Amino acid sequence: MVVKRKGEKIESKLETAERLRSEIINLRVEQARKVTIRIDKAKELRQKSQQQRERSLQNNMEKVSAGSQKGQANKQMTSQRAKSHVQKVQRVAAEHKQKLIEDSTAKNLIISSKLENAELKKQ
Repeated sequence: MVVKRKGEKIESKLETAERLRSEIINLRVEQARKVTIRIDKAKELRQKSQQQRERSLQNNMEKVSAGSQKGQANKQMTSQRAKSHVQKVQRVAAEHKQKLIEDSTAKNLIISSKLENAELKKQ
């Protein structure tokens, strides 16, 4: 009977050792799983951050592009206004010159007619 008890003790110790080994393995697996979860979360955060930076850069590029297009449109509009103003000034100057010519012609006609009348009176 003593042998049985020693055998039972040895079996009990073996079972306890096996159970402890299983618990340690399970604990290590759980720790590895937690580390893996943390790594995955960090990877997701990095990806999200990278995507956000890319979107931000894209938005900034679109804003710059829109600003550049707006600036180009403003330059074209200013250029068109300047051309329109120059054309208007040239038209007004031409009208004024034509009026001066007409006034001068009218004065010359008046002077010519007065001279003719004066010559007629002399005769």
